[in-house]
Amino acid sequence: MSGEEFQPASTPCPPSERDARQATVEELSRWLQEQSAGDGLLTLRGCQRPDFLATPLHTSSTIELHGELGDYCVGGLRGAEVRIHGPAGHGLACGMESGTLTLNGAAGDCLLAFGHGGTVCVRGSAGRRAACGMDGAELVVTGDVGAEAGYRMRSGLLLVLGDAGPMLGAGMGGGTLLVAGSIASSASAIEEDRLRDADRLRMSLLLLKVGLEVKPSKLRVFRSVHAP
Repeated sequence: MSGEEFQPASTPCPPSERDARQATVEELSRWLQEQSAGDGLLTLRGCQRPDFLATPLHTSSTIELHGELGDYCVGGLRGAEVRIHGPAGHGLACGMESGTLTLNGAAGDCLLAFGHGGTVCVRGSAGRRAACGMDGAELVVTGDVGAEAGYRMRSGLLLVLGDAGPMLGAGMGGGTLLVAGSIASSASAIEEDRLRDADRLRMSLLLLKVGLEVKPSKLRVFRSVHAP
């Protein structure tokens, strides 16, 4: 036997798993869409801030993304359950239609912008204008949100378990904001309201859906000044 050290061959990823460092964003997005015809689990590891990854994504599969995502990833999500293990850039889940997304990390600006349906849970903080233009989706942020959360929101629910930055609800025309922490300032487009039984029920169901076992002791409720 020679004196050279034996090097075992590297084990390739199984068909349902792929290393993101070995392909372009276009190749990875196409692989996710092609492999997601069934209801199985797809795993993508080693993400290194790719922009526009998995945009758009229409599938009924469960998808796990490991690493750091860039801007405008998982846009137009329809039907899938997506779990992200790491932070994400701006515009995550922009234009989401249905499904669920869980981000275990911080999100950038314009989280769930123009989301029409589905549920997003961020186990961390979010930047400016979270739920910008949202119209029917549900968003939970366990940490703080930046300025103008709920900007031009039309309908849906934004639940913030941390603090909210200045100009909360700027330009908001509908929907409900629930904030457990402190608020730097609120915009003139919203007004504080009492916590209704329907709000409590909706919040409880939302927390159950995203798997959070928390019961905020204090919640401030805000609605548009134009809401009935």
